[in-house]
Amino acid sequence: MLSSNCRQEIIGNKTDKSPLWSAGTHAGSPADAMAHSFIVAPFLAFIQLYATLGDNAKPNISARNKHTSKKNHKMNDVSTFRLYLLRATYLLIVVGLAFTIWPQILHPPTQWSLWHGVGCSLLGATSVLALLGIRYPLTMLPVLFFELIWKSIWLIAVALPLWSAHQMDADNLETAQNCLMGVILPFVIPWSYVWAHYVKMRGDRWR
Repeated sequence: MLSSNCRQEIIGNKTDKSPLWSAGTHAGSPADAMAHSFIVAPFLAFIQLYATLGDNAKPNISARNKHTSKKNHKMNDVSTFRLYLLRATYLLIVVGLAFTIWPQILHPPTQWSLWHGVGCSLLGATSVLALLGIRYPLTMLPVLFFELIWKSIWLIAVALPLWSAHQMDADNLETAQNCLMGVILPFVIPWSYVWAHYVKMRGDRWR
């Protein structure tokens, strides 16, 4: 595409005695005049129109880019305080699981029960992902979604019926107390960011 300077140079120099313009300005034969009328003149008119449209389009493009940039900035606007709050939450998960789960993984019993082994493996993986969350607090938000969802399901589907039936034993009571710590998660998660990136943002292509 022609730059503005290039277009201005072409238009501004149309009266120079260069070979391009001499065919139209030389008072020669009628064939030269016809060539100017049907070839050179339309070409000059096209260049003039192109230059005018190009100059007029630039402010619109700039305004559109500015609006898009402002919208993206608004979508990505998470305060520094919230980022450090997220990092503290990830660190709490890492430290808590390091003292409760990882000793069992590193020094396992002679024989795991099925669901106890599954649970320890799952929570061990969660602690590793939470460790990444300290560096990438927004990228690793699904870890906090997982923590909030599974704790809520366990409290509603398991702990609440046991508590209602007065059948809470020591193990279930301890697990319920640990899950209740997840009450902080709804206050830590930046829901405006979640809405912008997980609800409003267009999903990945299917093919």
